[in-house]
Amino acid sequence: MNLMFIEMGILLFVFSMIVYAIIRQTKKMISTKKRKILSTYYKRITDTEAVLKYATQLSFNTRLIILLHERVISSLHAVLAVDPKHEHVKNNIHHHRSRISTAKITPLTGIFVEPADERISIDLARSISRLKAILRDELTNKNITLEDCLAEEKKLEQIRLKLRLSNCLVKAELFFKQAKYSITEKMLIDNLALLESIEVKDEYLIDKFNKMTILSNKANFEVSLLELQKESEETKLDELTSLETLFEQQQKPM
Repeated sequence: MNLMFIEMGILLFVFSMIVYAIIRQTKKMISTKKRKILSTYYKRITDTEAVLKYATQLSFNTRLIILLHERVISSLHAVLAVDPKHEHVKNNIHHHRSRISTAKITPLTGIFVEPADERISIDLARSISRLKAILRDELTNKNITLEDCLAEEKKLEQIRLKLRLSNCLVKAELFFKQAKYSITEKMLIDNLALLESIEVKDEYLIDKFNKMTILSNKANFEVSLLELQKESEETKLDELTSLETLFEQQQKPM
């Protein structure tokens, strides 16, 4: 009888350990899945907020700003659904709703703002790449129409062009000050050719075209001067060599 109780006790213990292991493994799987879901939504939030940071400089319209804030809000709601304990998430939702209200009543200039330095220019270029990915994701989720998505992508490509031209002109002016005229001229010629291929130009592009043309002409003039100076020095060297040869011939004994 005692042996039977011992066996039953052992079986009960083994069964309990198996159940405990299953429960533990299940909790671990749930926890891993939960972390993965949260990580996905936090990345969506981080990427979207990083883009919103440059909304003014990238000339976002009201509709796009609202779309981005709503994307963050939906992601925050998803985080709350997975983990309701995150109280700060509710405050963040309120913050973005407030930003939407402000965007609806705040007029936007729509004017491209040049970056203050190259670091910001790089950040803006990265934000454009992020935003294009976000737009495609929102299109998949049917939060934006294909027509609106393509229109926004076209604007982004125009801004990317303006970033390139702005960065080119800053570097070209620096190279010109350093008397690197050939490099200056090459940089400007390539970008002027690009500008000439664009049929419709706004005031910004026209202004950049004019400034690049003036600087290109200056660089070309300096390159020409250097070439003339080099030719003159080579001519003088040839003349000097000819004179030395003539003197040597005259000094030879008869």
